[in-house]
Amino acid sequence: MRQVVNVLRNLDNVLGRIAEVLTAASICVQMVVMFAGVCFRYFFKFPLTWSDELSCYLLVLVTFFGGYVALRTNAMAKIELVIKLFPPKIRKLSIFLANILVVVLLVAIIYYGTMLVLSPVILKQRTPAMKLPMYWFYSIIPVASAMMIVRMFIMIHDMFQQEGDKC
Repeated sequence: MRQVVNVLRNLDNVLGRIAEVLTAASICVQMVVMFAGVCFRYFFKFPLTWSDELSCYLLVLVTFFGGYVALRTNAMAKIELVIKLFPPKIRKLSIFLANILVVVLLVAIIYYGTMLVLSPVILKQRTPAMKLPMYWFYSIIPVASAMMIVRMFIMIHDMFQQEGDKC
């Protein structure tokens, strides 16, 4: 079991670095593209037809990979007020159940996201302005969700390895 967790931890470290770079780069590119789009539209009276489209797809990438980065850095939004009222054993059990529910949700997102990516309509569809295959952008959903599952398993494992009832 320890070897499996170590492999998952190494995979998570590599995926985390990639996701951080992709997310940061996407935000930077999105800012530049949006600024250029506004400048070309209002100052040069020559709108860039692809700038809004690219900004939307980069937002999808930032949303899903950024969610993974937030999960890795423990920066996800959570409401701890109620859970802190529980005794330590019930607190640990409730966090475990919540993590399992998140994994179930992520599995559903992977399944339906993959079904969406592999649908004949999406496989043939291209973006209107840039003419890129749509499955590139839809693939972000199941890939980022799978990355989150890897992280969730590590978090669940670490929760049970903590000393005592600390959580």
